[in-house]
Amino acid sequence: MVDQLVDRNLVFRRVDPVDRRRIRAYLTARGRAEHGRVDALVRADLAGLLIGDDDTLAQRLEDLIDGLDPARRRMPARTI
Repeated sequence: MVDQLVDRNLVFRRVDPVDRRRIRAYLTARGRAEHGRVDALVRADLAGLLIGDDDTLAQRLEDLIDGLDPARRRMPARTI
């Protein structure tokens, strides 16, 4: 996944100076711009939710998960 972000010029990697087995990923200018764009979209979408509207929130979360992983099988809702 990090390779894809590097390929899209959204992050760059550096070896961790303390533990050379690890890498650190840092946002590029393009990555910061993309983060800002996505953050604004998410905040605008969340602002549209009514407080206490659990059904709408649950459906929006399901839609978000489906958008991120369309191959995901929908699990039946759990009852508490």
